[in-house]
Amino acid sequence: MQDWHVHSGFCPHGSGRSTEEILLERMEQGATLVGFAEHAPFPEGCIDPSPLRDSAIRAQDVEPYLDEVERLREKYAARCDVRIGFEFDYLPGYETTIQDFIDRYGHRMDHALLSLHCLHDRCVDFSAAEMKRLLDDHFSGNVVLLYHDYYQTLARAIRSPWRFPFPVAIGHFDLVKKFRPDFPIDPAVALEAALPALEALAGRGLTVEINTSGLKKPCQEIYPTRAIIAELQKRGVRLQYGSDTH
Repeated sequence: MQDWHVHSGFCPHGSGRSTEEILLERMEQGATLVGFAEHAPFPEGCIDPSPLRDSAIRAQDVEPYLDEVERLREKYAARCDVRIGFEFDYLPGYETTIQDFIDRYGHRMDHALLSLHCLHDRCVDFSAAEMKRLLDDHFSGNVVLLYHDYYQTLARAIRSPWRFPFPVAIGHFDLVKKFRPDFPIDPAVALEAALPALEALAGRGLTVEINTSGLKKPCQEIYPTRAIIAELQKRGVRLQYGSDTH
């Protein structure tokens, strides 16, 4: 098993376990490749939208994180292929700052995830209450409009002229559905809203992850939906597994 979405002991909203403990757990679960993808620090001047301000690691923890995963890669080389990476939050207007981070640390990275966790300075995955505030403040409570905005923003992230010197996957493609029981939407309407992001993938060489963490969330479904997976396969988009372990 290859698990390309694993967080470390440096994650501020993690389980509190050490990076080594997390690696050992993934290995015990059968992973022969573990891709650490810690949340990259938010760009300077960008306020973390999480009410707990715990979305990403601190800038001062970047090199200690890289050093620790490199240490573990050497220690467990005979048992597991350990890869080093980051999960980048797409933040409109901060593309240059994100690219600067990639340019600075890319030589120490093997892969990355590009994800969309927030819109209009609100987290779509923090809580149902935060989702309702986002809906009420920016979409007059209309969940369909929110889905369209989410996927249009994701399409913008996909189309941005990144210079990635390593493989990149889109993380939890339809994270916006996390609190779907509280904010229901017709599956066909949700799929239609996703089309701009699906179409943006054409010719980009990006992978999309099958993220199983959704099974433990209110939506009780992997990310993305089977309907989206079918569209991805129809388009020849590569898929990879990620547990999103914290």
